[in-house]
Amino acid sequence: IMVLSVTGVNLLSNKYIDTWLVWITVDVLCVILFFITGIYIIGIEYIVVTGIATYGFFNWKKIMS
Repeated sequence: IMVLSVTGVNLLSNKYIDTWLVWITVDVLCVILFFITGIYIIGIEYIVVTGIATYGFFNWKKIMS
């Protein structure tokens, strides 16, 4: 998760649209991790963050085209 997060930050600094796909992947992995470990509140928070990242991806895609 840490390596993907660092990759996401590097892509974000260069304004690549792939940034959003990395963040969505990180968020989904975090949701799974937190639900497996029983930290449900943070898991729910990451579900919301996944939605925000998905919205960001489609919004950037629309703006870029």
